[in-house]
Amino acid sequence: MSSTRVKTLTCDGLEIPFRFIKKNNKYSYFYFNEPGIIKVHMAKRTSIRQMIRHIEQQQTTLKKRFIDAQPLPKDDSIYRLFGKTYTRLNGEGDTVIINDNDGSITIPSDHALKQFEQTQMMRAITHLEEKYQNNGVIKLSDITYNASYMISRYGSCHKQKRKIHLNLQLIHEDMIYLEYVFCHEICHLKVANHSKAFYALLQSIFPEYKPVRKALKKIRLR
Repeated sequence: MSSTRVKTLTCDGLEIPFRFIKKNNKYSYFYFNEPGIIKVHMAKRTSIRQMIRHIEQQQTTLKKRFIDAQPLPKDDSIYRLFGKTYTRLNGEGDTVIINDNDGSITIPSDHALKQFEQTQMMRAITHLEEKYQNNGVIKLSDITYNASYMISRYGSCHKQKRKIHLNLQLIHEDMIYLEYVFCHEICHLKVANHSKAFYALLQSIFPEYKPVRKALKKIRLR
């Protein structure tokens, strides 16, 4: 059973709440996927006092990672779709309408937007499946795809169940980023870990993955 304790500590001049959670782990880990707090999964032989000393030594790095992990202010006047920016308009009905002539998108409701985004993602996945169908290494049939907004990853793959989950935020960025994540995840159908064999496979399928991955890391998850 894990025990939890919250303490507010000052890191490089900024007060940050830390949630210390005792785990039956060999090592301790920091998590930044919950807004407004840093979660610390503590190793079973580590005390809170020891962790605080470690935090004091790493306070500048932890402060930066904490700030970078906070949600960005939302601009409801614009909407981005695969890197293109549209003026967001309110409307009636149940269908999202894009007008490329004046660069606007009419969004009648959150429900309509949710359906629209799912449709856009699945269309993009279908296009990518067709593009990489004849890759010669990975079989792309019988894969189940899902998409939702995630705060800690761009995608995931369950090799045995052949299920790939993609972050819906990718439909707001340039298409090249979704393509990279798609290729990354289908490679996990062949190689589960991030070994040399995995990256060699990724390189063979998506040769430009290194600069794209580097650029993607600079895009904050929301």
